[in-house]
Amino acid sequence: MLTELNIFKDHPEVIRVFKGGYVCRLNTADMSLSSAVGNGGNYDYDKSYFELGPIFSYGVIDNPDQFLEKFGTILEGDKREISVFFTWMPKDPNNKGKSGGWRWHKWGEYHGNGTPTREYLDDEDEFNDGVYVYHMYIVDGVNEKCVGYYDIAYDGFTFRKFVHSVEEAKIELLDRKEKADDITFGELVLFEQNKACLVQSSEDAIIAKSFVDSFGETK
Repeated sequence: MLTELNIFKDHPEVIRVFKGGYVCRLNTADMSLSSAVGNGGNYDYDKSYFELGPIFSYGVIDNPDQFLEKFGTILEGDKREISVFFTWMPKDPNNKGKSGGWRWHKWGEYHGNGTPTREYLDDEDEFNDGVYVYHMYIVDGVNEKCVGYYDIAYDGFTFRKFVHSVEEAKIELLDRKEKADDITFGELVLFEQNKACLVQSSEDAIIAKSFVDSFGETK
C-alpha cells in the first residue's frame, strides 16, 4: 500500500505529490531512509529492488500523475508499505547532437506515452517536458524507528539527520556544534506520535525537557 512517511513532512528538499509519492533530488530518498532506520550506508537492498506486479521498483515515467494513474491501484493492493520517489530529468534542446546528458538505458523501463528513439534525451524530437525517473522503496517500520530530526545547513545545501532517541540527539548535537563553526544546525523536531513515549517515565520527562530547553521546541 502507498504509505506516507513522517520523515518527509516539511522536508526542505522533498515535495509531496500524492499519498506516499514525493518529488526530490536523486539519492535524497535513499540517504534519508538509510538515516531513518539507522544504517551507515545505503538503504536495505531487498527493500530497494523488487518486483511489483508488471513493473520493477525503478524506471522512467512522463510525470508522477501518470505513474499514479497507471500503477496506483496495484500499489494500494499490495500488502507491503511502499513509498515512491520521482526526480525530474529535463531535456536540454541546446545540447542536441552533442552526445551527452541524460540517457535512457541506465534508468530502467520507460512506462510513458512517448517513443524513445535516441540514446540521449537531449537528442529526442519528443519529450519537450523531460521525463521523471522513479524509485519505489518498501518502508515497513520506518515511521516507528524515528523520534524526530534536525536539519544541517552547509555550503548552500540542507541535509536532514534523523534521530532514534532524544538522548542520542542531545549527545550528537552537542558534539557537532562544538566541532563545526561553519555548519548551521536546526532545532530538534519530534514527531507527534513519538511524544508520549518520550515522557512515559519521570526520567524520560527530565531528559526531554532538558533537551528541548537547550535546542528548541517539539512540533
